[in-house]
Amino acid sequence: MLKHVGQVINTGRRCVVVFREIYNEKGEVIEPDNCLIVETDSLPDMQHQDMMRIVEGEPAQQTGDLYNVLARERFTDGQMVLTWLNATGRLRKFPTNQILLTPDANNSLRLDKMNRIIEMQKAGQTQEQIENALVDDTDSAPRAQSTAQTAPSAPATEPGVLDDAALAKGLLEQAAQFESEVTRLREEAYTLDPSLKPKARRTTKKTTKKATVET
Repeated sequence: MLKHVGQVINTGRRCVVVFREIYNEKGEVIEPDNCLIVETDSLPDMQHQDMMRIVEGEPAQQTGDLYNVLARERFTDGQMVLTWLNATGRLRKFPTNQILLTPDANNSLRLDKMNRIIEMQKAGQTQEQIENALVDDTDSAPRAQSTAQTAPSAPATEPGVLDDAALAKGLLEQAAQFESEVTRLREEAYTLDPSLKPKARRTTKKTTKKATVET
């Protein structure tokens, strides 16, 4: 199974998920219902080949968030990958329920549901609770988005697409790995840019000098 790859549901364009959620400068999630992707079909040939080489590589496949790998990798021409993607406007913002992850030819899962699996894992919910929640969510209406477009849902009965409960079983082991990634990724980000690390508050004690009046 290949992590991070998928497609935009309403266009069918292939993509790579760089940020599963959107963070602020402190590394806190501020937009859990949106993500940043790169539409790989629109990349120039060299960048496309380099991108897929990086995504398929071991460092990218061992992490739950691709951006931390792209921040270190370079294209063949020497440019930093994440920096180039941002500078050239290749990072595109989409609602997570408009992105369909396609780890292989026989499996697919919307990104919003994948994120939900990870959240429930972090909350300590059992495999049965997660499976039941995903099954219950199948018939519910999608969450409201801040975009004017309405995201179509991926058909649960489409040939070759597993239902949520079955796919969740295969993804639970992967999702469990994400929790251990959080601390490591945060420290790695601080190493790359120490200015992002929250500074400890220093308490300044004021000393008041009292004047002694002799009588």
